[in-house]
Amino acid sequence: MAYWAIKDYIMLNHESLIQDMRSVIQAFVNGSISPNDQVSTECANAISFLIEHNIVYSPEKHAEQPATSHTLSVMDALMHLTGHKSNFIKTRAFSTLSTLSTYCSSSEDVKSMIENDLKQPG
Repeated sequence: MAYWAIKDYIMLNHESLIQDMRSVIQAFVNGSISPNDQVSTECANAISFLIEHNIVYSPEKHAEQPATSHTLSVMDALMHLTGHKSNFIKTRAFSTLSTLSTYCSSSEDVKSMIENDLKQPG
């Protein structure tokens, strides 16, 4: 529980605590491929948090988030997690993709960012 409180505090206050969130985001992306279910679960939850709180795929930060940035890795991690053996992790990943779909329908900027990420060669 303390971990989540600290994570939430850091992520929600990142602009005053951490100037560049890319390394934090990359740590969660890297952890999403861990064979350890606990690590994958925490990373799936964190990626969901990043998206739900508009830290990645934010319409306000569209100009700052080109397709070559960390957002591409987030989408890759989500897609990977949809195939996880854990039903909880799969559900979290699909739920997060559903949230992104909702954001796309309400924001052309978010839709554009995701379309660009999906067009990038892998």
